[in-house]
Amino acid sequence: MKTVAKRQIVTAVCMMLVLAVSTSTVFAYPPDPDNAALLYYQAFLLYQSMDEAMQDTAREVARGEIEPDKEIRKHIEKCHDAIYYTMAASEMQHCNWGLRYSDGFAMNMSYLAQVRQLAFLVIAEARVFAADEAYREALERCLVIRRLAGHVGDETIISLLVSVAVSRVANDCMQDILGAMPPNLETLKWLKNELVSLSSRSLLTQTTLDAEREVSLDSMTVEGLKVVADQLDAETRAAILERLPEVSDEFLERNRTYYTNHMAAVQAVLSSRMPYEETMSQLKQLDNKPKEDLADNDSATLASMLVPAVSKIYGHEMTAKTSFNALRAALELYIAKAETGRLPESLPSGLPKDLFSGSDFGYEKKADGFVLRCRAKDLVKDQIHEYEFSVKN
Repeated sequence: MKTVAKRQIVTAVCMMLVLAVSTSTVFAYPPDPDNAALLYYQAFLLYQSMDEAMQDTAREVARGEIEPDKEIRKHIEKCHDAIYYTMAASEMQHCNWGLRYSDGFAMNMSYLAQVRQLAFLVIAEARVFAADEAYREALERCLVIRRLAGHVGDETIISLLVSVAVSRVANDCMQDILGAMPPNLETLKWLKNELVSLSSRSLLTQTTLDAEREVSLDSMTVEGLKVVADQLDAETRAAILERLPEVSDEFLERNRTYYTNHMAAVQAVLSSRMPYEETMSQLKQLDNKPKEDLADNDSATLASMLVPAVSKIYGHEMTAKTSFNALRAALELYIAKAETGRLPESLPSGLPKDLFSGSDFGYEKKADGFVLRCRAKDLVKDQIHEYEFSVKN
């Protein structure tokens, strides 16, 4: 009886210890961060310590300019932790970079250069995976950078443009991977679902102009214009500083009113459902209007300095979205090829559109793949875009 009782006591004590340890473990660790930027910043710090020359090589590999070699593979292995934090961050919903928007045009956004470097690193790893025929892993890395691009956001003009640039690198890599990999229906359908999910968060020129308007209006004070002047070329800065002693409250108020009305007109065009060509035409007219009005209306003075070239920003947005639509449309053709053994003779209905024309892409089969062609010009680059896709039999 003593032995049984002793065993029961020992068992009870062990259970209590296990429970105590497991319970203390739960409460010992605070929750993981819920802000993706905190993990991205850690990835930046980890990658900054790496060899700069190899960072340049990673950029060339990511862009497909050179093939991955033994040295870049070693570099990527050393950067495992930076890639790990980037991947973990990309899976999170919330991303707040901690920017001081109240600093206006003096706001520090140096992290955007590091975003680009990190994107090149991860896409370089995607190229390595593709070279090793690990196509699913390669595509997963591309999706990481597409999500990073979404996290970069459209709160400012520069962040929108960096997001577009980073997305383009990922899109180009996915295009090359699809052309190299054998037909795999499971992987292709998985990628289709992932791209549909990505398309639900669309970055917009309209959004970035909302923030731009507020920053510009806040800068329309004597002190604010000194900050603006510091961001401009030497000649313009000297001209602004020379006139500041003459600036009156009445002058500033008239300029605020002119600027507000001008930006409202810009947003009205962007929110309309006009075709691309007509939207671009009206935006170009509005881009030129403040400088034209300045000849006989000094209320346009500040707008002529602060209004961005919205037509170009909108053009970059449309180029990025059309490229992404071409990738999604091409994926449907790869799926058809995997299901039937051949490419369709004509483009299936209901695919994502060429946003320059508002119509389906032109479709041409070739001996080693196919081409999707826009039906109208990109008016920023003055060219018709073609997207060529290889197909592996």
